[in-house]
Amino acid sequence: MSDQIKLTREISNDSKHSDLAVELWLDDSKFFDQPISQGIHKIGHTFNEDEAQHQFRIVLKNKQHHHTQIDQDGNIISDTLIDVKKICFDNVNIDIMMYEHARYRHNTNGTGEIADHKFHGHLGCNGEVILDFYTPFYIWLLENM
Repeated sequence: MSDQIKLTREISNDSKHSDLAVELWLDDSKFFDQPISQGIHKIGHTFNEDEAQHQFRIVLKNKQHHHTQIDQDGNIISDTLIDVKKICFDNVNIDIMMYEHARYRHNTNGTGEIADHKFHGHLGCNGEVILDFYTPFYIWLLENM
């Protein structure tokens, strides 16, 4: 029997829009796919620690032009964002590690080319946040701190 790792995170939507949706993936397995209504959503997933390369992905979908209010000069007045907080592996918060090592791949909702951007904890464009890591998790953590 192999050891298990518990992956937990909080996803929040502070807006009145409830049509944005999030998918969560570990490698090629989707384990969450739901609209994110207003409030904080705690999501957990357990997987085997198997001494292998892994990829954790957070996908934002359904973002539309009406989610962003722009003034006559093209400045953003308000925007609908999904916040990702308290990302933990076995109760070890890796938020700072996500900001340093994850990439946010998107095309600025169709206004640019698909590119990798720095992840700052907010999802404001349809796209995906990608974190590559390996297990044993604690060795990856120590080597990447």
